[in-house]
Amino acid sequence: MLKRNIRNIAACCMLVLLTAGCAMFRYSIIPQDNKGPNGGALAFIDQRVPDYVEFVAIPGEKDWVFQVFVYDKNLRQRDICGSGYLTVELPDGAKKSVDLWNTKPYFWSKGKGHLENKLQLNDAKEFLAKVSIRRGRSVDRLTFKYPYN
Repeated sequence: MLKRNIRNIAACCMLVLLTAGCAMFRYSIIPQDNKGPNGGALAFIDQRVPDYVEFVAIPGEKDWVFQVFVYDKNLRQRDICGSGYLTVELPDGAKKSVDLWNTKPYFWSKGKGHLENKLQLNDAKEFLAKVSIRRGRSVDRLTFKYPYN
């Protein structure tokens, strides 16, 4: 009887490990050397539904515009059904953060949406951008370098 219970417990543990292990390996972020359709840095997320995420930084005199686009596996733009958050780390250690707002928050809005906002960086030459995209219960955390590779 004891051996049988131990086998059942071991089988349950193996099932949990296999399920959790597969979920962990299904989510991998592969940095891409290619530029995206909008000229930004492109990253590939291999999850249940593969996505490409493009980060675009558009410099201005004081305010920079930051945009995040999501594409399907064929690089066709998809709507982002969620919210985003951006943290910019400058070389001197200073950090600036901002919420990214969805440009198409409602289903009746025309076109494809992306995440966007402005942040005052003045004449920054390089920085590290950490983007969090919340879609449902999952959160994708991506890191991009500017200038792009």
